[in-house]
Amino acid sequence: MELEPHSCRECRGELFGPIRAVSYPQPFREDLPDWVERSKCLHLNMDENLPVFAAVVLVVHTLGSANLTTVLGAQSFFWARVAMAVGHMGGIPGLRSVFWFVSLAGLVIILLQIFRRWTAIEVRDALDQV
Repeated sequence: MELEPHSCRECRGELFGPIRAVSYPQPFREDLPDWVERSKCLHLNMDENLPVFAAVVLVVHTLGSANLTTVLGAQSFFWARVAMAVGHMGGIPGLRSVFWFVSLAGLVIILLQIFRRWTAIEVRDALDQV
């Protein structure tokens, strides 16, 4: 049994009449080309990952931890997501996974700078107490 990517009643055709007319009806899956379906999935994936990236970058900015390493992490995330989009819409097998891990590595690079800053603050506070 294949699961649908979303459970919108409107896409399954359960709405009728004026409610369907004003509810922005979506075409059925079999009406869309494969690259359109893949780009829709790509968009949903980015909807899940962008808030995490934004939160991490905002924490770095708030802590004042931004440096060349965090810039490298942010650029890695961005360009990996661009390459992932090209590979995903083009239907190139394996490319999506490789670049997803590259974008994850970009996030980890930024997170490591946050932890580095956090431990530096803790060490400084501990030395002040001595």
